[in-house]
Amino acid sequence: MKFKKVLSIIMAVCTLIVSISMINVNAATTKYYGDADGDGLVSISDVTIIQMYLVGLSNLSSEQMKLADVDKDGRVNIQDATAIQKYLAGYTSGVAYVGKKYSQQTSTATQPTTQAPTQPATSAVDANGGYYCYDMANRVMEMMNENRAAEGLQPLRVGASLENTAEVRVKEITQRFGHSRPDGTSYTTAFDKVNYRWYACAENIADGHISPEAVMSAWMMSRGHKANIMDEEFTHFSVATYCYKGRLYWCAVFGQVWE
Repeated sequence: MKFKKVLSIIMAVCTLIVSISMINVNAATTKYYGDADGDGLVSISDVTIIQMYLVGLSNLSSEQMKLADVDKDGRVNIQDATAIQKYLAGYTSGVAYVGKKYSQQTSTATQPTTQAPTQPATSAVDANGGYYCYDMANRVMEMMNENRAAEGLQPLRVGASLENTAEVRVKEITQRFGHSRPDGTSYTTAFDKVNYRWYACAENIADGHISPEAVMSAWMMSRGHKANIMDEEFTHFSVATYCYKGRLYWCAVFGQVWE
């Protein structure tokens, strides 16, 4: 939704939801790459298990490490979680070995379960039981500027104050999904809260999409959401991704300051 202080434009709110596909496997007899929690399913819960491991909130057994290392590079990292998400979203490329039968002979050595990542891709779990997914948010911003470049538009710059706005709003939409805040005020008050002197601002929100590619595809197919991404007026942006109760929430904010 885009607002101007001179002219307010009200856009339709679109709840963007994609279905999550799963594969059923017999965990007792056959193991599959991607089934990190060993429950016999390749699902979003496997992504959550890997993300919790990466921020030091859980350990993986040696067998879980091998199943989670879907690209078989000898490490469990955010690339493995992303490959599983792409697989669940129906992508056929970039999914490594997800869904393929696990073979002891072809697996590579894995990292010790106590080794922490050098650059955590997610934040620590907060008091609400959720956490931010930084790599996913960064990838969405990259794709937004790639789309703008393809149309000859200037890239958007990350606004420091807008980073806070996006993180606040993405947590708020877990309580109330829409362009009004939990207290009933407009989302634009979140811009005011960080003293962002906006002339024009907008936000895109979504939930349920399990990868940056999935949410960007949905936004680019929606006239209003695409218009915000490609708007020539905007100069700054930020994106936040928040995982809450196993579900991903997305918020992109855009702004132009008074000159």
